[in-house]
Amino acid sequence: MRTYFVAFHKVVADDTGHDHRVLQRQIVVREA
Repeated sequence: MRTYFVAFHKVVADDTGHDHRVLQRQIVVREA
């Protein structure tokens, strides 16, 4: 049994010009 955690990120720039990674969704995929 393997468990995969897949996270999707989007990069958001704030007013100071720095990029922030925001976690949009996390998927758990299990294989038998």
